Amino acid sequence: TQRALIMLFVILIATILKREFSPGYVLLTALLLVLLVDPLSSLSSGFWLSFGAVAVIIWSISGRLAISKEPHHKIYQLGRLQLVIFFGLIPLMLINFQQLSIISPIANIIAVPFMSVFIVPVILISTLLSMIYQPLSDGLFQLVGWLMDGIMWFLHYMADNSLSLVY
Repeated sequence: TQRALIMLFVILIATILKREFSPGYVLLTALLLVLLVDPLSSLSSGFWLSFGAVAVIIWSISGRLAISKEPHHKIYQLGRLQLVIFFGLIPLMLINFQQLSIISPIANIIAVPFMSVFIVPVILISTLLSMIYQPLSDGLFQLVGWLMDGIMWFLHYMADNSLSLVY
């Protein structure tokens, strides 16, 4: 969360200043700010995986991996992005964990949109409603709990598959 907020802060400042910065510059500025806030964060695998994923995404959408110039369906683009992230992070996953999850692209294709379309908006709405009408807010938070239980069941089911990891 801290890394995401710092990244959004850097993008917000660039927007307020009405300046266009290269995505790499924004990424490096966020990296510097994260290290200034928490110098020891560079010791965690999450640090390297999150910045690695953003770097791979930037590399991918900057046209470096353009297979064709034809517009593609959004689902195709989402699947392609998940595969690019998966293959781009293989070295970091092997270095950090000495194993590779081969089901992570499938899990991410389902979990990432689910979290961003359902969970995050409902949490934000519930938080705002908690200041207006607490019972409705409580009900929405309970709904979020059920939704999270469902997605966690799915992710555990996928992770428990004997074919999910390659050592």
